[in-house]
Amino acid sequence: MMRTIARPSAAVLLLVGLSLCLVFSGCPKGPFGGAPTEFACDYQADFAQKIVRGGVGATIMEGTIYTNCELTRTENRMVQPGVPSFTMIMINRPDKGVNWQLFPKSMKYVETPIKPVDTTEGAPLLINPKDVKVESERLGEETVNGHPCVKWKVTMTLPDGKPFFYYSWAAQDLDNFAIKKEFETTPGESMVIEYSNIVLGNPDASVFEIPAGYAQAPESEMNALMMSEMGISLPFGIPFVPPADNQ
Repeated sequence: MMRTIARPSAAVLLLVGLSLCLVFSGCPKGPFGGAPTEFACDYQADFAQKIVRGGVGATIMEGTIYTNCELTRTENRMVQPGVPSFTMIMINRPDKGVNWQLFPKSMKYVETPIKPVDTTEGAPLLINPKDVKVESERLGEETVNGHPCVKWKVTMTLPDGKPFFYYSWAAQDLDNFAIKKEFETTPGESMVIEYSNIVLGNPDASVFEIPAGYAQAPESEMNALMMSEMGISLPFGIPFVPPADNQ
């Protein structure tokens, strides 16, 4: 029986993004306020993203992440039931002010400027992580996938005074690497991100560059390229209509 998994709200996605930003991308050292002030922000690791409901988890995405504390590459493989399996590769280059999305099957990439985060209401929300107040509460010690961890409840208060919280497990044998994070999406449901095969240290610089042989495509072709990755073809003679902001 196939279960319907609700899409995380914009607030949850923003919280996930900010929690990641506290680990890399030029944010200040110290991911948990009063918690450890030094932590691993240069690494490569595999990850699995799950939606947990009633104690039962369903993996919806897995992949690999590379970061050197400023630049990031994520390779996301969609594995949610009912959704065509495909891989999305995104290279985040804040030093250039752009993102590169790679399409392996087409050997093409699309460059887009780094933009503010949009809320569900459509209003742009631009938040500097340095303006986010971060507080932490130590909850105890647990073992996650064989790693001794300290579990923290992390509360982030946005500039408008609205607080959000999540749980983080900092691996003591991995330079306080946050090996697991849990975010509440709706009452009784949470999003869990777990990391494995963690290698600390700077990844090879080549992973943050566009691979040889890739040709640049316009942003207006983004959706068509995505459907091609999913194995879906547009009917011949039906033009692709780009989103309104690209017209």
